[in-house]
Amino acid sequence: MDVGDYTFLIEEDLTESFGSFTIDYSDSWLRRGFSVIPDGRAGSC
Repeated sequence: MDVGDYTFLIEEDLTESFGSFTIDYSDSWLRRGFSVIPDGRAGSC
């Protein structure tokens, strides 16, 4: 999956379970960089 200048490698099983992913680019002193959060049909734990 290509998003802008980034390429994400995602297992095929994940793409079947989740319809989309949210990429959070927010930056704080607790967390640097970005997070990838799955959206979709599968429930969270």
